[in-house]
Amino acid sequence: MLEKDFEKGKLLRKRALWRNVFEMALVNFVFLITRSVILIKYEKDESIFLLKNLIAIILGIMGIRNHKVVSLSRFLSGNLQE
Repeated sequence: MLEKDFEKGKLLRKRALWRNVFEMALVNFVFLITRSVILIKYEKDESIFLLKNLIAIILGIMGIRNHKVVSLSRFLSGNLQE
């Protein structure tokens, strides 16, 4: 993935954070809305896909929170190298 610096072997945290945000906003949220419209307007039961998108959004939020917690703990400990 692009959030990995292959020369140094480090995780690029800001890039990983932005990838999670864009993936959640541009992929999962859009599909959630589309599938909700299909469910409401056309009465097609796609509930398993709705649940999949909800789980992906929740996991994305947890990933963003994890990046923030790691960055905050690194800031508080004074280790700002990565």
